[in-house]
Amino acid sequence: MHEIIQSLVHLCLTEKEAAAYVAALRLHAATVQMIASRAGINRVTAYAALGSLSKRGLVSAHETPGGRVFEAETPQHLAAALEAEKAQMAGREHVLEGIMPMLVALFNAEGPKPHVRFMEGEEGREAVRRIFLGLSGEFLQILSYDDVRERPELREGQEEHLRRLEADGVRGRAILSMKQPDPSAVPRLPEADVRVVPADMIPLRGEVTVRGSMVFLYAYRPSVLSVVVTSKEIAGAVRALFELAWRGAREIAVER
Repeated sequence: MHEIIQSLVHLCLTEKEAAAYVAALRLHAATVQMIASRAGINRVTAYAALGSLSKRGLVSAHETPGGRVFEAETPQHLAAALEAEKAQMAGREHVLEGIMPMLVALFNAEGPKPHVRFMEGEEGREAVRRIFLGLSGEFLQILSYDDVRERPELREGQEEHLRRLEADGVRGRAILSMKQPDPSAVPRLPEADVRVVPADMIPLRGEVTVRGSMVFLYAYRPSVLSVVVTSKEIAGAVRALFELAWRGAREIAVER
């Protein structure tokens, strides 16, 4: 019996709910006290568990001359209850996705000292994208586009990220270095201005991006490492350096 209860807990019930449900299955129509006694729990706990089971459609209550009795529904109702749990979880995931940028912004709220986070792997890159999309204002970016084209892990999720930027109307400017500059190979963003320059002019094997008070740093070699720095002062310094590079790139950029 313990194994059945643990399996029900693994599915979607609490241990007390599972014990009350199994007791109700064995007793058929029974009072709260009878179910509590068979389940090995007190009457108050049994009543709460049966109330929860009733909401899920796993037990039903009936008034009789001797008082209220509870009766378990057929075990097939568990499948419907599990589907309801899955639907609720999908809804929760949708809500979490919607508020994630705000939660991340709160977590990265700037204090007296710069806040630095290191992230690795695809989960880290996806987390950085979420943080980036949760910010506002123009982005400024310098990156080695040859590395992006050569490494599948850097291209993964890129199309969806660009679609989000376009849908949100995000403005930005980017300097892309390529050994053989080819502006036609660079995806277009309606609100972004891109300058493609020879790689030997900016021998960068990574990426530097600034948006809001956050600076995003990527090292592409030997493995992809993401660093997120939250600091108005550091972000301001990176912006100043970008403006210098942007003016210089105007003279050497390959036109689209």
